[in-house]
Amino acid sequence: MDIIKTGKIKETDLESAFLEALKPKRAKATKVRVKTAKIPKALTSDEWNQATIDNIVRNRQTMPLTLRYYEAAKAKVKAAGSTNPTLDTADQLAEVLFAAYPEILKIKEAKYNGVALQNAIRKTAGENFMALVAYAAAENLMGTGWAARINPPEHLRKKLAIRLKNGMELKPDADVLIFSDAFPNTLHMFSIVTSLRDRIGMSVMWGLVFDLATSTCQFIPRAGRFCPINEHSPKISLPSGTELRHYLVTADQHNELKNPMRKAQMSTFNDVFLPRTDRPGWGRLSEFLNKFPKVSPPSAPAPSGSLVAAAKGEDAGAEAEDSDQGEPVLIDFDKT
Repeated sequence: MDIIKTGKIKETDLESAFLEALKPKRAKATKVRVKTAKIPKALTSDEWNQATIDNIVRNRQTMPLTLRYYEAAKAKVKAAGSTNPTLDTADQLAEVLFAAYPEILKIKEAKYNGVALQNAIRKTAGENFMALVAYAAAENLMGTGWAARINPPEHLRKKLAIRLKNGMELKPDADVLIFSDAFPNTLHMFSIVTSLRDRIGMSVMWGLVFDLATSTCQFIPRAGRFCPINEHSPKISLPSGTELRHYLVTADQHNELKNPMRKAQMSTFNDVFLPRTDRPGWGRLSEFLNKFPKVSPPSAPAPSGSLVAAAKGEDAGAEAEDSDQGEPVLIDFDKT
């Protein structure tokens, strides 16, 4: 199913529709930030997981509808004999998204038409898929000492920015984080896209430049300008003992992972997850989430300056940068 096709705009018309949308006569949609109560930052891992779940339900107009399909999928998985349907349903999140699409389309058609409808569908699909992944992660990490957060704070993205010699700064495209106070400088980051046409270039570029910035190749000093590391001088400042992992989760709605060029791009990620039962051969979220070891809470939270402190918004300087973001919050852009 192609969730971009709405019946009113064909995929082949996307370029002309996009150009039409850029004309000055068309007013831009207003982005509205949803007001949410600030959640105290000194949370346990399970409190973080519950806060993530609660905010996903509360802050998305169509997410409760999508979650009904998620719960229905869990019921089917359980009826099929699964001993852990919450975990096993993580491998079907793209199919949950597709199943909810017809109802969501009706809701959007009542508010939008033309290019605005196509943009609303694309945006809602992307946000709901991101929320589904975060929701499933938070559910499955309960009781493990690990936490899932959606929409990382800007302070963390700045902390993980890679700077090049020409002044360019590359920030990671991270939608969901998994972390634990027991491992202050271990961070798992997820870029989540419904299609490989969405934001994939930024994710691939950051991963590639990150590999260059952290390379310890012994031949770098001797290679001179023939080495891209010497030519571009990528720099990133990370705490000692950092373990940083970057993953991609995609619904691959256009089946682009079959393209050799796309497959080559996937090498910049630590793993690629395709939560669809009809497309085996890629990483499985159920196996990944089941590998997190159960850890006891440490006597003190992650120290300031660590990656986990930055992920939670508790790092020094984070308060001023992220004071208007809430903890953790999903912003609903659909309200105008």
